[in-house]
Amino acid sequence: MKVRNFTGYGIPIFLSEYGCTTNGRDFGEVGALMSSEMTGVYSGGLMYEYSMESSGYGIVNIDGNSVSELPEFAKYASALSANPAPTGDGGYTSTTNSAACPTKDSNWLVDSTLLPAIPDAAMAVSALHRALDTRPAN
Repeated sequence: MKVRNFTGYGIPIFLSEYGCTTNGRDFGEVGALMSSEMTGVYSGGLMYEYSMESSGYGIVNIDGNSVSELPEFAKYASALSANPAPTGDGGYTSTTNSAACPTKDSNWLVDSTLLPAIPDAAMAVSALHRALDTRPAN
């Protein structure tokens, strides 16, 4: 569904925090993520999580300058090896097409034609920048 929703956007998106922990971690998501069905839309993903933290999902232990691999490190490496990243552009869309905002209904109580007022403090800062011809540094 998400691939279909984002097809044609032409902006890079990624799958955040994959690495299902239900029934063990075989990192099967890597096969889907690197497949031709997804690479035209998704530009990669972030596996959760590299270092072992309190959540218990890490694939390595880090102790000072020492890094030791945990059993799931080999599973992840195997999934990456079996499903290499695509070559070239992966089939991405080079132009962008935005989706229309949803219309107001009983499930979406937002009127897309009405924007909230700009806060007074923001208006004052904007006016000050215009008066001084300064712009915030990026």
